[in-house]
Amino acid sequence: MSTSQLALTHRATLMETAKETGQLIHWPTIPTLALFPLIVWAYVRLARKEEAQMVERFGDEYLAYGRQVPRFVPRRGEWRRLLEETRTSTGDRP
Repeated sequence: MSTSQLALTHRATLMETAKETGQLIHWPTIPTLALFPLIVWAYVRLARKEEAQMVERFGDEYLAYGRQVPRFVPRRGEWRRLLEETRTSTGDRP
């Protein structure tokens, strides 16, 4: 597993939350305001359920992985390194 794969355990949850936040900022309506916390809560709950399944399947190996990797947001200072690795792996140049 590459270090960029180790950056987050729940990328989809982070991206869905970012999308919902953008929608809330771009088009703030009563339903959007009401549903935003519910959607974020549902994704966090799903992420925790998936983690429990991974612990059941992989045991101590996944627990050790979980101690090394943050759930939703990369650790401070890792953003630049992750961006550089992504650019290198896709061939993009700044």
